[in-house]
Amino acid sequence: MTSKPGIVLITGANRGLGLGLASEYLARGWEVIAAVRDPSIMPSLEGVIVVKLDAAEMDDARKAVQELKEKHGIDYLDVVLANAALGNHAPPIAEINPSKFTEHFNVNTRGTLLLYQATRELLLPVKGKFVIVSSILATLSRPWHKVGMVNYGTTKVALNYLSRGIHFEEPNLISFTIDPGYVDTRLGQKASEFLSSPPSQTVEQTAPMMCDLVEKATREEHSGKLWRV
Repeated sequence: MTSKPGIVLITGANRGLGLGLASEYLARGWEVIAAVRDPSIMPSLEGVIVVKLDAAEMDDARKAVQELKEKHGIDYLDVVLANAALGNHAPPIAEINPSKFTEHFNVNTRGTLLLYQATRELLLPVKGKFVIVSSILATLSRPWHKVGMVNYGTTKVALNYLSRGIHFEEPNLISFTIDPGYVDTRLGQKASEFLSSPPSQTVEQTAPMMCDLVEKATREEHSGKLWRV
């Protein structure tokens, strides 16, 4: 067992919010695993374990976990943060390219499912936390709609449901979704084109709040729900 506060695996940790989360967990003394599509572009962070994990690939999550166990001796995970996401096709619904729609689901939703299935065996021994970065824009109770959000938003609706399903099916795990807010990342800048306002939060502001929420989260209060920092 590690003497560090915990072990966290973060997908999409090579830039933006994922990189901010990796840096914040490092500063807090955690052992950090960065699961990224292309390890060659991962910024250098001392002590971070980097593994290849392309969310679009069917077998990458399983292979990444196998590498963690066999090469790095990782036999448990305290937290998995499913942060990697795609959001690059934002037309009105009538103009959505079906192939792009499927691509978004493959990366954002199926990729997260595969991540959960691969990491579940490492989370169960320590009653760990499987946390998904989602968006309050995907909640069906919102009384408004933004043109261009459907490709991305529908994947997040599905992720909210997936997380809730994990909560009910896994009594020894904590699973919930987090809306990080409107953060100044590449995806946030893209969203600003049709939200008509610039991002209101920096990564440096958001990452510590997310880590605080994940660390204090309990099954009774947080699991199965969507939270906003």
